[in-house]
Amino acid sequence: MIELPLVKEICMNCRWWLAQSRDDNYQTDGCPKLNVGSCKRYPPKQTHTGKCYSPVTYHDNFCGEFKEREPVETKPLPKPKRIPFEEIQILVRDWISTHAHGNLHAITCVACAAACGVSTRSVIKTTAWKAFIERRDAEYRSTW
Repeated sequence: MIELPLVKEICMNCRWWLAQSRDDNYQTDGCPKLNVGSCKRYPPKQTHTGKCYSPVTYHDNFCGEFKEREPVETKPLPKPKRIPFEEIQILVRDWISTHAHGNLHAITCVACAAACGVSTRSVIKTTAWKAFIERRDAEYRSTW
């Protein structure tokens, strides 16, 4: 396990540092050997071969250009309005009656749920969906 110094102004806390994840950077027990990243404070440098790169540093390095990361504001997602199950029954029934023509196997629970604005779990609980599935399966069995 990596021991971090008690210094706050290290690369891993800097807004300019971007951690790199590589498979060869891990030991067999899953612990990282080295925690490395790129410093994006300055534009990439060009090598004599023409390739550009940003300086690679360890997570616990530090320099005079440290800038603390800005906190990320997260807003909670709005709660979707709850649709009564009776209304879901009607929405699903109407959607199925509109779309259930021709190839019945092209009708999916996911498409129905997305069109009705409800979850797939709600769709599969409706009597209309259950009846549709029975009809579709019976039609399929009759072709055997």
